[in-house]
Amino acid sequence: MKWNEFLKPDWRKIVVFIILFIVASYFYGRAEVEELRYLPECGPSLVIGFPFKFLRRVECAPGWGKSGYYWKYNYLLFDLIFWYLLSCFIIWIYDKFKKRR
Repeated sequence: MKWNEFLKPDWRKIVVFIILFIVASYFYGRAEVEELRYLPECGPSLVIGFPFKFLRRVECAPGWGKSGYYWKYNYLLFDLIFWYLLSCFIIWIYDKFKKRR
């Protein structure tokens, strides 16, 4: 199999990619809460993204003005690339075992 065939999108790769990205980002992000040591007036922050944490929600005490959502767009891009490559690998393994039967 050549690289362009391996990386070429089809409906199966896209479906697996979307499922993996949403499930991993949402459920892993919900389970991980980080303390912000550099902002003692803020409570724990919720981070979303796996393996790269691309979104952070920070809740601070009223009047501090630091609450909100903080995006790391390069981490989001890396996350998308990681999950797409993993979905390509899963479909490749599936097709390989399917041909053996």
